[in-house]
Amino acid sequence: MSLSLTSKCNMFRRLGDVTLHRTRQLHQLAAQLTSIPQNNMPAPAPGAPLLDCAPSATPALIGGGWSLLSVRHKVRNYFPKPREHKRLKFTWEERIKTEGGRSILMRRILKGKYFIAHPPSMLPHWPHREY
Repeated sequence: MSLSLTSKCNMFRRLGDVTLHRTRQLHQLAAQLTSIPQNNMPAPAPGAPLLDCAPSATPALIGGGWSLLSVRHKVRNYFPKPREHKRLKFTWEERIKTEGGRSILMRRILKGKYFIAHPPSMLPHWPHREY
């Protein structure tokens, strides 16, 4: 079942309207949360134990909302990046050197491929080449 262009546009327009409405509601709610005074708790009775169970600020305001997201993975620094060796191995210069590489380049040119080979890098080259 194929939708016409106008029905797709109307569907996206309605989706955008709903999203905009929800965003406005969230902004209004955030404004209400920030305008709530913190000292609105009644004073305890003179002989009652002092227990402060009220939060000092809402969790969404402490970290700007990002504090609600848990960190599941630590940041990893992998170098060289995955496929870096492959990218350096199949550059234009490396393909031109061999007959098989030249045939691959010609085949990709004849097919009209936009990316014929991986671009050369400013990083150290494939292990068999000098720096």
